[in-house]
Amino acid sequence: MAALQRLGSKSARDQVLSEDRSRLAKNCREEYALRKKPQLSSVSDDEFAQVVRLAPLVSIDLVICKRHVLVGLQNNEPAKAFILYRAAAFTTETIEMAFTRIVQAETGCRAQIENARFLGVFQHFYAGNRYGEHGYGTHANTKVYV
Repeated sequence: MAALQRLGSKSARDQVLSEDRSRLAKNCREEYALRKKPQLSSVSDDEFAQVVRLAPLVSIDLVICKRHVLVGLQNNEPAKAFILYRAAAFTTETIEMAFTRIVQAETGCRAQIENARFLGVFQHFYAGNRYGEHGYGTHANTKVYV
């Protein structure tokens, strides 16, 4: 902070803050790319595509905030954009287990669902799907926690 005060002008401070934010975002992206995702589901991609075609997905969104809401960059269709942290629950896990796994996988932090506040269930309908296949979209029922 003292370094920011020595910079003097508001535009110089804004430039330093912008560079710090960019560096932090780059570090987070690099860390995320290096992190290995646990494979808890025995469902193949072909089987999961069939599930997406035939049934709604159950997923969990995490609203992570202190003074600002933290969002992630979704690389997969159909929701390729900056979104809340989200992942689907596996058929082999309870919502509580999915919550713990998703928080760990998406943020590197440990948390239990008992310490989160439930906001509600929301539906998402997407015209596309993560496989880029034509003829079906994605329907997700999402439980949102803060």
